[in-house]
Amino acid sequence: MKNSNPAFDDEYLFQAAAEAANEGENNKALEILEKVLSTNPKHAMAWQVKANCLDSLGKCKEALQSYDAAIDLDPYNSENWFNKGLTLKRLGLERDSQTCMDMAVKLALGE
Repeated sequence: MKNSNPAFDDEYLFQAAAEAANEGENNKALEILEKVLSTNPKHAMAWQVKANCLDSLGKCKEALQSYDAAIDLDPYNSENWFNKGLTLKRLGLERDSQTCMDMAVKLALGE
């Protein structure tokens, strides 16, 4: 019998996307993440994994939009700030990158 709980379905799909991303199958992960985010746009971890996948594919500007979405939903996640900083650095935006890195360190230290 199929579970009709949308939250359960989203979490199952998210786990499949995260596994695909961990295996370097970024396009497959992105396809799955679109399904998760279409039904649950407030899934911060889905935005984070989407951003990481986009960044790995060299789609830095799109990755930044997804990092921003993840940060809006979970502003205390230091990993999102750090990864956004790395992406900004790749784009040559040193000052913005440093601001994000500083925020990541503060959050990681619990400041």
